[in-house]
Amino acid sequence: MRLLLAALAWVVCVGGVALWTSARTAVGSGTPPARAGAEGVFTVEATVSFAAEPDLFALETEGEKAAALRVTVNGAEVLRAESRVLPGRPLVSAPAPAVFAGRNELFVQAHPPQRDLARSHAVRIRVLRDGEPVAERTFWTVPGTPLAETFPLDIPAAAAPGDAHGH
Repeated sequence: MRLLLAALAWVVCVGGVALWTSARTAVGSGTPPARAGAEGVFTVEATVSFAAEPDLFALETEGEKAAALRVTVNGAEVLRAESRVLPGRPLVSAPAPAVFAGRNELFVQAHPPQRDLARSHAVRIRVLRDGEPVAERTFWTVPGTPLAETFPLDIPAAAAPGDAHGH
C-alpha cells in the first residue's frame, strides 16, 4: 500500500511539473512581439575620466580587436574604441538604430590602464535624441576591476513638445 501511495505521489508531482513547464514553454514560444522604434535620431556620448586602453587579457578574434571602450544598446554595438581613449574628450556614436519606445538597456564596458587599475575611475554616458539629452548617468569603477555596467532606460515614443527645435 505504501509503495502504491509513493508511486502515485511521484506521478502527481512529476506530472504536475511536466504539465506546468509545457504550459510555460507554449506561452513563451514563438517570436517576440515587434517593438516600435522611438521617434528621432539617437546617439550615445561617452566621456571617460581616465585614459582607457584595450584590455591586455581580452581574447581577440579574427577581425575584432580588444576594445578600450564599448557601448551597446539593446545588444547592438553603437560605440567602440579599439585604441586609447583620452580622458575628458567625449566620443559620440553614429545614430543608434536599436533604440525602441519603452524599456531599453545600455551596456558600458571600459578598461582603465593596468598602472591605474587600483584607483576608481568614472565613465559618463549621455543618450541624446536629435542632439538633446534624454538621459545621462555616471558610472564608477571598483578599484582593481574594469567597468562593466548596465543602464536601464525608458524612452517615450515621441519627443516632448518642449524638445522640438523647429524655427
